[in-house]
Amino acid sequence: MLEVESINGTSLEETHLLPSYRSDLREFTEKQFNKFVKLNTVNDWSQLTWKDVGKPYAVTSYAKEKLN
Repeated sequence: MLEVESINGTSLEETHLLPSYRSDLREFTEKQFNKFVKLNTVNDWSQLTWKDVGKPYAVTSYAKEKLN
């Protein structure tokens, strides 16, 4: 589990939605944390294929403004 220090008296049980990210200072149990965060899911990067991870979507059409 991640350890967090309080900075400027900020409560460690708060969550804030900012314009480009969410600041989440709540504490979770190990079970709750592992439900949403998976670390080290790839053991051998040399064996990883697009089939394993799903190939990213390729954009094949563009807006008229982008073509000019």
